[in-house]
Amino acid sequence: MKHFPNPQYALAIKNNICSFVAYINDIPAFYNVNGTAYNLCVPINHLVRNGENTFKVLVTPLKPSAHLVQLSECFASIIVKDIFDNADQFVEIAITGFPEGTSNDTIKLPGFEVKGVFEARIPFKDAYWTEAPSMEKNKSTHIDQARRYFKAFHEALEQKNTAVIFNEIATREMEFSKAFYEEYEEGFDKTKKDFNGTLDDPNYVLQKIDPLKFIPKFYADFRIITFENEKFEQPIFFLNDVEFTRRQYPLYLCLNKDNKMMIIR
Repeated sequence: MKHFPNPQYALAIKNNICSFVAYINDIPAFYNVNGTAYNLCVPINHLVRNGENTFKVLVTPLKPSAHLVQLSECFASIIVKDIFDNADQFVEIAITGFPEGTSNDTIKLPGFEVKGVFEARIPFKDAYWTEAPSMEKNKSTHIDQARRYFKAFHEALEQKNTAVIFNEIATREMEFSKAFYEEYEEGFDKTKKDFNGTLDDPNYVLQKIDPLKFIPKFYADFRIITFENEKFEQPIFFLNDVEFTRRQYPLYLCLNKDNKMMIIR
């Protein structure tokens, strides 16, 4: 395969008459719970590590159907190009799919998982989550830790304490800048602008937090934890009653070297 000095990896997905959730290395990469028909590419450098990587897509039926229908289909592939290449120079290195006709009124599949593996070579150190401590043991203790962290981060948002907010996401932003070949300050400034835009907009109202209404979810071999409901929504979000929009700030946590929670994605 062609050598890419500064590779950009992406997950390409095309679907029809189905919902799906896509994962890279058992970390959520894209949600499509409403079943919108897509033909898109999702950047995944921040979820990739050197060596073997996995990808999978959980395909589910559209409501009110209880099963995937004859015309349901979903195809996913891993593509890569160099940062300086044009978009039409993407190379496909792995593919998996759920073809039309796999389910019908006779087979009646309630859901299906398609998956694959691919090799990656990236010119930066693997992200911290790849070596973070496992939370498989004492799961209840780590769930309580994560719940307290969510509440503390929510409190910082409520108080508009951007010093705390930006300090907590600094490691994540540093890894993002390396993964997407951006200057750290430039990329972080974009994130800060997004947070400040929400906090300064009177129409966006931070909603009360109750992690107990959300299910604790472990990802990446129990190295990452978060809270989600059945729609994959998270506990920290703003609602805009004028534009009728929801603005969510997902937190994916792992343990640092002192066994304290930190934001990693």
